Amino acid sequence: RISVSGYYIDRSRIVVDGHATGVGSAAGIELRDSFRHGPWSFYVAAAIGHATRADRITAPDHLADLDVPVRYDALAAWTHGSWRLGARVPLRSGLPYTPVTGSIYDADTDTYSALYGKPNSARAPFRRELDLRVDHVLLGRRLHAYLDIAFDGGVLGYTYTDDFGQQLAVRAPPVLPWVGIAGTL
Repeated sequence: RISVSGYYIDRSRIVVDGHATGVGSAAGIELRDSFRHGPWSFYVAAAIGHATRADRITAPDHLADLDVPVRYDALAAWTHGSWRLGARVPLRSGLPYTPVTGSIYDADTDTYSALYGKPNSARAPFRRELDLRVDHVLLGRRLHAYLDIAFDGGVLGYTYTDDFGQQLAVRAPPVLPWVGIAGTL
């Protein structure tokens, strides 16, 4: 079953430096499809969107901190009795960030201060992940145990050397296992 949804959000009173002076907007569209075939179930979704904000009504717009213009998700799961095996592949644009364009040295304190470019004018690389999951149903479908292994290693953001001369990527762990128990009342 295929579905399409769209959204538009107009924001005001966004808190900037402790004051509610920011404004912004977000708009997008998403296309989804899901279907079953025997023990298999599938889900795919693709979305495009755009989110901007300004620190004051009179300030120029820039990308919002969580702007993700392109997103794609695919999921497949196989169920047999009380077991379910699944895989999910999310692909998405990296988040925007404000680049450091240089630095100023303060000889009195022997420290550097960053010089920043335009707000959120750079973007982290495209993100891709692979999640594998095994679920086992316990106690008549009210409780299930699971093992989820996420393969990522993508860039989450950046940090800089003390003199701001070199940008260093902060990455997600390449493999992140999760074990848990979930239940419903």
